[in-house]
Amino acid sequence: GHIAVNEYSETNLDGIFVLGDVCGNVELTPMTIAAGRRLADRLFGPEIYKNAKFSYKNVPPPVVFTHPPIGTVTSWGSC
Repeated sequence: GHIAVNEYSETNLDGIFVLGDVCGNVELTPMTIAAGRRLADRLFGPEIYKNAKFSYKNVPPPVVFTHPPIGTVTSWGSC
């Protein structure tokens, strides 16, 4: 199972936050790192970040590991 959290990575226990695969969101390391940065911004950053949160909506995977290894390059924006 997964641990239930709200949009700010908060559990139902005061002061307990959860990030990463255990939440059941996008299970990719770069997404967890980004979510952790937003949480750190909100908890320890200046007032401007008091509502900082990471959005898991419309997130393309930055990398996919395959076996056997293959390679593909894709751009989601203009270069």
